Amino acid sequence: MGDLNECVSAISSNSAASGTAVTSKTQIRWTRELHDRFVECVNRLGGADKATPKLILRLMDWEGLTIFHVKSHLQKYRNAKYILESAEAKSDKQASTSNAGQVDNKRGMQLKEALQLQLDVQRRLHEQLEVQWKLQLSIEEQARQLKISIDQQQQTSRSLLDTQKSNITSPTYLSTTLENVEVLIPQDSESTPFSPEIS
Repeated sequence: MGDLNECVSAISSNSAASGTAVTSKTQIRWTRELHDRFVECVNRLGGADKATPKLILRLMDWEGLTIFHVKSHLQKYRNAKYILESAEAKSDKQASTSNAGQVDNKRGMQLKEALQLQLDVQRRLHEQLEVQWKLQLSIEEQARQLKISIDQQQQTSRSLLDTQKSNITSPTYLSTTLENVEVLIPQDSESTPFSPEIS
């Protein structure tokens, strides 16, 4: 309230000095006591927006005070109050903007941290996929080598079996094996169809 009173006093003295005050037959100086009485009457009437100059004049009951003086002072009081409220609103808005800026700044930091975390997770997933891909290639290469080895072993086994089969069925194999065989024929049997010598 003190700030409002100072603003009204400053406006009153500036208006009187510049000659913009409402002209009346008598000029009065708004002392602290007179202004305090004015503010008390305005408040009793419900505030600067509801109070009228005529009602303020009746409540003040001050000798030498006219309706023109009250009208002028009420207008200056309303302007000062409006300027003060605007300054407070601006200050509150700046404070809320500052708080909003801090919230936005904090939110921005949180978003930055979340994005960094997401990038780290993506990088790790990429590394894991790369390791899995290399492992898959290695497994496929080992499977190919194993198949080649098994195929070679089967081919070798077949060729050995084929060689053995061909040796068993060939006439030279039979003749060499029969040459080493001795046939024993008992001597008392003359009726055997076999001859004692094999040619």
